Amino acid sequence: MKLTIAVAFAAILFTVLPARADWNDANVDGTQEYRLIKFYPQARVSEYGMKEFDSAKMLIAYKQGEENPAAFDEVEGKTIHYTYEHKPTASTLEIQRNYETVLKAKGFEPIINGRVNRFPGLDTGMGAEDWISYWRWEEPGKGMIWIELQVYYYNGGREQPQSKLDIVETKGFQQTLEGNAAAAIETKAPALAVALQKAGHVAMYGITFDFNKATLRPEA
Repeated sequence: MKLTIAVAFAAILFTVLPARADWNDANVDGTQEYRLIKFYPQARVSEYGMKEFDSAKMLIAYKQGEENPAAFDEVEGKTIHYTYEHKPTASTLEIQRNYETVLKAKGFEPIINGRVNRFPGLDTGMGAEDWISYWRWEEPGKGMIWIELQVYYYNGGREQPQSKLDIVETKGFQQTLEGNAAAAIETKAPALAVALQKAGHVAMYGITFDFNKATLRPEA
């Protein structure tokens, strides 16, 4: 009787708990292929994110042998993030070499590229035998593109290779929020009062009226 109850409980539990996604499952909803790098074959995007303007911490220089060799900076622009789950028969070396080949063919230059244990001072939290690389490329007429790539085995195992790809396309911030005109006038009011007291008059610009009328236009 106890065995029957235990089996029934386990069956209910497995129907309630979501199954872990596998490398041949569909990509997470909303995933879009990056314009410069195709989706990795025989792999699944388990995490995806894109922001038109955000920032990401990127390695911009690494000076081997110095006490603090790594120089990081917050790079602003369009950010794209992918986490891939790869087929179990793929090695992290194979995945790393595939990315290297594509990035070099596109013109990217590595800031660092190799096993984590080759680069002390990065504080990545990754295993010593995992792969880490940072890349940059000045796209003609557009600006610098920065990439961070991590390739590793999930949870320290040897059967679940994963990779993370973070991309920043640098661009200037575009203001979209506008201030309230009334607030701007209130801010200027004290200065206008002082000018009136001193000179008895003050010049005002941007105040428009309907044609041949004393009616203020809405933008005024």
